[in-house]
Amino acid sequence: MIAKISNDFIINTDEIRFILSYKSNSAKEIISNAKKNNNLINATKGKGTRSVIVLKNNEVIASDYNPDTLYNKCSLAVNAIEVNEQ
Repeated sequence: MIAKISNDFIINTDEIRFILSYKSNSAKEIISNAKKNNNLINATKGKGTRSVIVLKNNEVIASDYNPDTLYNKCSLAVNAIEVNEQ
């Protein structure tokens, strides 16, 4: 399943570990560590970061979409697969 997580960025939703709001202290710490370890993908295209996506391989993606929007996009991708399988 795939979902659009920012303008021009599409990812496999099966690879998502979790999504955080950028406002949380945990998200800011994750971003900081990802920068240090060269594991950060900036998908904001110059816009402000609103959410942080952590993948199963520990890569971190900064997105300009709200966490609720990302959740809805991922849920829609899952629901579309389930409908097609029935």
